[in-house]
Amino acid sequence: MGKRTGFINCAVGEMGSSERDIKKICKGAAFAKGLAIHGADTKNSEKIISQWAKDSI
Repeated sequence: MGKRTGFINCAVGEMGSSERDIKKICKGAAFAKGLAIHGADTKNSEKIISQWAKDSI
């Protein structure tokens, strides 16, 4: 099994082209579902990130 990493994109609107662009650059890599945190959700981001990380394992 190769390395697996996650990334978080703080965004106004979803992931944009981030996932597509990284997949294009990192051909053959395995990707989990990304996470977009909207500006209005930053106060609650610790809970959001924790749940995302648990769901990604």
